Amino acid sequence: MLLADVGPENISQSLRQVLDLLLSNADNLQAMIQHLLKYNAVAHGLMRTENQLCMHTLCQRIRQKLPDTRPGTLRQWLIEGSDNMITTDQPVINMILSNLMSNAYDYTSNKGEIAVCWGQGHNTWWLKVADNGPGMSSDEVSSVYRPFYQGKAKKSGPLKGSGMGLAIVHECVSQLNGKISITSELNLSLIQISEPTTPY
Repeated sequence: MLLADVGPENISQSLRQVLDLLLSNADNLQAMIQHLLKYNAVAHGLMRTENQLCMHTLCQRIRQKLPDTRPGTLRQWLIEGSDNMITTDQPVINMILSNLMSNAYDYTSNKGEIAVCWGQGHNTWWLKVADNGPGMSSDEVSSVYRPFYQGKAKKSGPLKGSGMGLAIVHECVSQLNGKISITSELNLSLIQISEPTTPY
């Protein structure tokens, strides 16, 4: 906005608050549009490839971007896996991890703990994302895959959640012919995803 570029000495406090609100709403709308586009692409099977993916590199890339959009916050991360190279759909896994790691970042307190782990099972590979945030009730867990659903926990940061994150993750996992489960209670949320490694 042009008014936002005017020096603070030329804008009253009340007008500055209105501009901040307008900018925040514009950012929320842009984020919502991006989430809807991604959800539509995944739901219609428009994103299907398969290649070698380095999980550790991808996780670190996503983690490093998060503080840039949420300045002044800090989280303690554990990122590790038994096999760094996984054969899977890289854009879809990127979308899954971006949403899960962003959610974990937003719903843990400053200096909270987040773990991202992965490994190989029998004809599957699995991914877990856990955090020590406020957790969810059983009713919330059964509803979080619905588009636009908003849980009770308060999100940190300036942007309001779209309610699309876990709906997108659920559609992504379906495209992979995988399974997703959520375990949540006070100070613990664990999301586990598994994808078959045999041809489908």
